Amino acid sequence: MLPVFFKTEKIACLIIGAGDVATNKVERMLEAGCHITIIAPEATGRIRQMVDKSLLKWEQCVYRQGDCSGFDLVVAATSSKKVNIEVSREAQSIHVPVNVVDDPELCTVVFSAVWRDDPLIVAVSTSGKAPFLARDIRNILSTEHNGLGSWVEAGGRLRSVLLESDNMPKINHELMKRFSAIQPTNELQLPSENAVYADWMEWIERNEKRGKSDR
Repeated sequence: MLPVFFKTEKIACLIIGAGDVATNKVERMLEAGCHITIIAPEATGRIRQMVDKSLLKWEQCVYRQGDCSGFDLVVAATSSKKVNIEVSREAQSIHVPVNVVDDPELCTVVFSAVWRDDPLIVAVSTSGKAPFLARDIRNILSTEHNGLGSWVEAGGRLRSVLLESDNMPKINHELMKRFSAIQPTNELQLPSENAVYADWMEWIERNEKRGKSDR
């Protein structure tokens, strides 16, 4: 498997099925900015509420061959193995990525357990071996490394400052490596959003010395 992040903002997604499992997928995909169409004869109360709020489109009918056309991502989340197979075959025949819930053999893409600490996104997958463990592993990582999002945000500010400098790329690369080598802690005071090049150089040197003194 090759871990890949889709840019999901406004992509057209089709979900076949509208039960509890599909509801969980819908909520995650809406958070990611997907434009969702659901095909199912019945739907959970939660999905009906989202339809009433115009958060997604619901076609109240059964799946038919040809329904996958025009979408960027397809998810099959029905209780029928036969329907899930048909959806997977159609999507693959027209080269549309497809996920079939709880059936890795029918998938060309799989959903991982995600931890978000903006702008940091960490995805955990067990390659279909033990998907029930992915969420637990995700929770362990998020608990032990809470706050890393701020560290990534600071790294982004440093990168912007370096790209605006007159440094050679090699020098900027070395400075970013020095930043990465500093261990993030809850006590570490990060530079402000308005920090300039000189502020960053002073901060890096100060915290490198702190790291050496802690050894």
